[in-house]
Amino acid sequence: MKKQDGYEIKESHTLKKVKFRFTSVGSKGSIKKIIEFSRFKPNRWNLGFGDVSGKDWTDDVISDNDDLRKVLQTVANAVHDFFDIYPNDEVVIIPLYH
Repeated sequence: MKKQDGYEIKESHTLKKVKFRFTSVGSKGSIKKIIEFSRFKPNRWNLGFGDVSGKDWTDDVISDNDDLRKVLQTVANAVHDFFDIYPNDEVVIIPLYH
C-alpha cells in the first residue's frame, strides 16, 4: 500500500500505546489532532482519534475544518506506519457510546 499526501505526523509509543499527533490546518485555523492505538489484548489494538484538549483528547467534537480528505489520509498513513511497527497485530475500532 502506498501512502498518500497527508499531514506530517509525530509518533511516540510505549508498550501499551502508540500515538501519532498532527495539526489540521483549515478554515477554522490550526487544530491539534491525535490518533491513538491502545493495546487491550496481546496482539490486538483499539484505534482512537480526536482533537487534543489540554493534556488529554476527545473524540466527540466535530471540528469541520474543511480538510476532511487530508485528515482521513493522515489517519490512513498512521495505520500504515503502525503496521510497520507491529506487522502481525490486529487493529479494531471499538465504538464507545457516551
